[in-house]
Amino acid sequence: MLAVAETARSEGAAFQARLLEDGVVDDADREDAFQAFRTCATDGGLVVSDPTLSPIDGLTYFYSVDAGQLAAGAANRVQASCFDSNFSYVSAYYVGTHEPVMDGAVMAMSAQCMNDADEETRGDESNLLQLVNDPADTERVTIATDCVSDAVRELHPEITEFAISF
Repeated sequence: MLAVAETARSEGAAFQARLLEDGVVDDADREDAFQAFRTCATDGGLVVSDPTLSPIDGLTYFYSVDAGQLAAGAANRVQASCFDSNFSYVSAYYVGTHEPVMDGAVMAMSAQCMNDADEETRGDESNLLQLVNDPADTERVTIATDCVSDAVRELHPEITEFAISF
């Protein structure tokens, strides 16, 4: 059995362990895990939006959680419990085993922004790491993440909260 499946099982996430056992997490597995998280959270009194696929990496789900009638502390506990037991391992494994690909329009706008800031791009980049080129170059990383953030905000105003990582 895959180590991550064993870890999930030992942490009480048996549903995720079953999805991880074969070492492959596909789109259907990720969707099943998200829906299990959503059902758990909804049963616990939360309102979870439909997921939106990240235009930054094409892998990560963006979604919102509304506390509904729950107090903030109770809502946080429900969300954490449901996430940990139903989605955390599958989501992380999916992201870690698939190649990130940035939305084409976001990449084009980000590359143009970088070129405008005198940070040359090759023109064939497909993800943030390729756009950054050297993660140790903190100035370029800052410019790239600022450019990507601006592009996402302009092209995807429906996405109000997001994080950038690589």
